[in-house]
Amino acid sequence: MVAEPAAAHPDPLGLEIADVVSRLRRAMRRAARAAGRDGKLPGGLSVAQLELLSCLADNPGARPGQLARLLRLAPSSVATLVYGLRRAGLVSRTGGQLDRRTA
Repeated sequence: MVAEPAAAHPDPLGLEIADVVSRLRRAMRRAARAAGRDGKLPGGLSVAQLELLSCLADNPGARPGQLARLLRLAPSSVATLVYGLRRAGLVSRTGGQLDRRTA
């Protein structure tokens, strides 16, 4: 007997949650555009920056590469978001304790 892959039996609750999150992201982007803020939410943050801050709150001290995987973004996109958040004073970037090449 061969086991079927997990994707053959998708989790209905997981699919529903993914759909709700996707619709929420679209609504946030539409609201920001409608407010004439060039894709920015009140407070000047983009939806992507807000998502990164939320992910960082759930994963304190996460490195940019980890955040990229968690958010399913390109590492260069995360680097750009982190740069903007650093300039705004919302995050700080420090070297790793064991390996100073990490951030």
